[in-house]
Amino acid sequence: MEISQIDNVIKEQKLITEASKELATYLGWVYIPSNDLQGYSKAGWWRPLDVNKEAKLYGTVSQIVKDAATKAGSRYYMGRKTSDLKFFNSFDWLFWVVDKLEKEQLGEYFFKYQFGDEQEESSFNGIEVSVANHAAVWLNTVFDPPYSVSAPRLNLPKREQLFWALADGVKYVNKLKDEKNL
Repeated sequence: MEISQIDNVIKEQKLITEASKELATYLGWVYIPSNDLQGYSKAGWWRPLDVNKEAKLYGTVSQIVKDAATKAGSRYYMGRKTSDLKFFNSFDWLFWVVDKLEKEQLGEYFFKYQFGDEQEESSFNGIEVSVANHAAVWLNTVFDPPYSVSAPRLNLPKREQLFWALADGVKYVNKLKDEKNL
């Protein structure tokens, strides 16, 4: 392998790691460093654990998981390093992000409208994730056609397309929220 190819692989790994970190943070996961464990049993990435939701999703939750969640302040250990996060390699992990993105209520960040005496409403009409022809994150508004907030990457496998589309979508949502809070 040539040096330029190695450099490209290293750059791609850095981009994947940064995007994975952003997806994890968006989901409410926290990274606990080894020099500040804050009561956690070990350093690494921890995600919130809702025992009732887990039971609905998987039918049951083992006592071991319940005990671990209790000891960790209702969080579940996901990996030591950011490179251990499996967003890039797993549709299952990506669908956690899809689920949260599609539930976003962003009405306060879009213009309001009102017809006559009707109640004022937001033009925001939801986020939709599509993987039909290519993976994309679509923003729907009342008066405009849906538009993609993610860059198309047609030359990649679907899982990788979805990963990058979600990374773009999360960046868009975070930027929207940050601009509002300035």
